[in-house]
Amino acid sequence: VLETRESEEGVILSIRDTGPLMSAKGIDSLLKGLEDETPTRETRIEYYVIHRIASAPGGRFWIECVGGVETRFCAWLPRAPAAVRK
Repeated sequence: VLETRESEEGVILSIRDTGPLMSAKGIDSLLKGLEDETPTRETRIEYYVIHRIASAPGGRFWIECVGGVETRFCAWLPRAPAAVRK
């Protein structure tokens, strides 16, 4: 399930996954792989792409486990300056 919500400085996109929860070790491993310049075989390409899109304008990507029932993949994208939006 894809959700969006506005924050004062930008927008947060999140994808909720109610399948098997990721372990803390799995999350750490996935996030570490996203920092590489080129994805490796172990890197999930969809998360790599989201991470790169979010990071390009100064945003960020993170993963959180919610209530022991879902994993949420989140990206925060900064709002463009007013001069650019006009």
